[in-house]
Amino acid sequence: MTNHDLQETLNALLDPLPGVGRKKAFGHDSFVVGKKVFLFIHKGGIVLKLPGDRIRELIGKKQATFLVMGKRTMKEWAVLPIVTPAAAKKSLRLFKESRDFVASGA
Repeated sequence: MTNHDLQETLNALLDPLPGVGRKKAFGHDSFVVGKKVFLFIHKGGIVLKLPGDRIRELIGKKQATFLVMGKRTMKEWAVLPIVTPAAAKKSLRLFKESRDFVASGA
């Protein structure tokens, strides 16, 4: 599956959700709530923002890794190794959780 195919799947899943928009950010087509990014595709996975404790929980379950930008480890951003439409669809609850976290302004 290409990033384009994954982007199309995410568009279909996330565009209908209340408050969700899209913009170009960090060099990627990103999903936003308000003006803040909550999810984007990066290096063959889906990156999303969640509270640090939740990120560590996903990492502990081997469902994600920290997002590393240059030498910096992003504590509230995780990379999910999702590369298929079926896997993306199964993760919709997590995507909504990310949207809600960012929408809360936390």
